[in-house]
Parts: sequence; C-alpha cells; structure tokens
Amino acid sequence: MASLEIRALTKKFGDVTVLDHIGLVIQDGEFLVLVGPSGCGKSTLLNIIAGLESETCGEILIDGRAVNDVHPKDRDIAMVFQSYALYPNMTVRKNITFGLKVRNTPGPKIEEMLAAVSDLLKIGSLLDRKPAQLSGGQRQRVAMGRALVRDPSIFLFDEPLSNLDAKLRVEMRTEIKKLHHRLGTTIVYVTHDQTEAMNLATRIAVLHQGRIQQLGAPQHLYDHPDNLFVAGFIGSPAMNLLPGSLSSSDGGLYFRPGDGEDLIRVDHYPFREAPADGAPVVFGIRPECVTLPREVEGQARFEVELVAEAVETNGFDKHVAFAYGASELIGRLPAKAGLVAGQPMRVGFDLSGISIFDRRSERRL
Repeated sequence: MASLEIRALTKKFGDVTVLDHIGLVIQDGEFLVLVGPSGCGKSTLLNIIAGLESETCGEILIDGRAVNDVHPKDRDIAMVFQSYALYPNMTVRKNITFGLKVRNTPGPKIEEMLAAVSDLLKIGSLLDRKPAQLSGGQRQRVAMGRALVRDPSIFLFDEPLSNLDAKLRVEMRTEIKKLHHRLGTTIVYVTHDQTEAMNLATRIAVLHQGRIQQLGAPQHLYDHPDNLFVAGFIGSPAMNLLPGSLSSSDGGLYFRPGDGEDLIRVDHYPFREAPADGAPVVFGIRPECVTLPREVEGQARFEVELVAEAVETNGFDKHVAFAYGASELIGRLPAKAGLVAGQPMRVGFDLSGISIFDRRSERRL
C-alpha cells in the first residue's frame, strides 16, 4: 500500500490545456474515484500517474518519492483497462502469470500467487480457457487478476466496467468494493458514471475542463455541491435547478422562481455570507425532495399545485416531470401514488436540503 500525491500537475497537447494545475493527496488505502464527462482529462491524469503519458509540468509522488522520471514498470503500480487488454492466444493462467514470468519470479511462488488470486476472484475453473471462451464479466475478472497477482502498492482502474451490461456492471461494482475491503490497497478509479462513483468511492474528485471542481466524500458532494456543474452532474436524476431571485418580505427571505408569483421561504438556509436583496440565484432541490405533501415532514416545506407532464414507473418509485413556470421539475413519488400525465396534483417540497447558487459565478452561496 502507498500514498499518492499530485502537485500542480498540468498537461497540454499543443495549445490545448487538458489538465490545469491539478493538486491531489490520496491517502494510503483510500479508494479515490475521478469522475467527469468525456474529455475532462480524467483518463489522461490516470495515464500520467501510471507513467504512460508525460506531464507538461508538476510532480507525482508515491510515498513521498517523486516518480516523474521513473519507468512505469518500476512505479509499483498495476492498471486495469477498459478494453481488458488480454492476450488472445494465451490461456487465463498464462495471461495472469505472464508478468511474473517476465520478472523471473520463481515457479512455486507464481503458482502460490495464482492460486490466491484465482480463489479471490472465483476464476479457478477458467484457468485453462482462452479469452474468446469467456464472458465480458469473466474477462474483466481475469484482467483484475493479472493486476492483483503483482501485489502492487497502487491500483489504477480506467473505466473497467463500461463494456459490461447493466446487471453485470452492478455485480462487478460490488466485487471491486469487496476486493478493496479485503486488500486495503490504494485505488484510483476513473469513470464517467456518477452512480458508480457514488457507490465505490471513499472520496470523489469531480473533474470538468481539466480542473477539479470539488473533492470530498460522496454524500457530502451530493448534499453540498460547490457549484452548478457538480450539482447537475452528481445524482440520478440530477438536481432540479430553478433560476430566480432572492427577495426579502415580511421579515423573511424568499426565493422567487423566474417571473412566477410563488415565494419559497429560504431563511433557514445556511448562507456562507448574507445575500443581497434581489440577487439573481439558482435554486437547487433534489428530485426525492419533490414528492407528495404527506411525505414532507418538519417546518421547512412548501406546497404547490403542478401538472404532471410525464410519468416513469421504476417499480419501487415513480419519476415525474412537472411543468413549473418556464422550467421542468423532476419529482420522485411513491410507487403507489395515483397520478396521470396531464392532470394537476398537489406537490410538496422538502426544503431542508436545498442548495442555492449565485447565478453569475455559479458558486454555492
């Protein structure tokens, strides 16, 4: 196991800056997930950590030692790729042990490590098969086994589940999480799937346009996004974001959506600094906080009559798109809630966990 530190890392391809002064400290045994849309620089950052790509400037330190000039094979890092990258002419046994043989590891030690890894990943019955005879999930297990058998100090995963179907992704996600609990190894994991990031990470780094937008525990990012990008990216369905303004009235502070007549009381909100009256803002509320009035408890609540425009049934709940002025509002209602698209209904807002952002800077207020 090892700690990993990235200092002021910048990567440019010509005039294009892909990574812009990235700074990260990843603790020994931590599971850090780099998440963001395609093109945000997350895979480039992983490749630089692995030594497969050179940085423009900045430092990479493993256990306090700079490794910028260290060859990839000497960094004590193992990488699992999106494409599996298995040798098609070799059996599973040979795919897993090939790297050990190249390093002149003694035969008995190779067999010992192979047995341990195949037992851990439950692939003992597959050792004599070739990759073409395996399913996608089995191939990914073999790719993980090839990395595990080296017993590295740091694991790097580059979107390892993106080629799998939805059910298998969930199963493999659980296996990777169990694996981390058993081994306690430092893991840096890249994905564009924010649900995957939320389920796996001890901490998440959200990247956008080559910069870290927010770094923290999954629940903290979900409950307290630092800016509009993180608010809209983390969560499925995404946070509802309503433009409007703040208004002081009758001794209270209210949010007025767009040009609407509604006043939603927000003086319970923990503003970082006192907002100006009439300030243009964006009001954020999670879909699970837009529901039936009887589901909303406490004083921080608001009710309004809305028209359901579309209803999606998921079995355990319903996702409902409501028309709210010029905006669309997604709510999550109980599965047995009786509603029909096109009909008005009473909806309750749970205001206890709202987020409010400055419309100009897009930062959380």
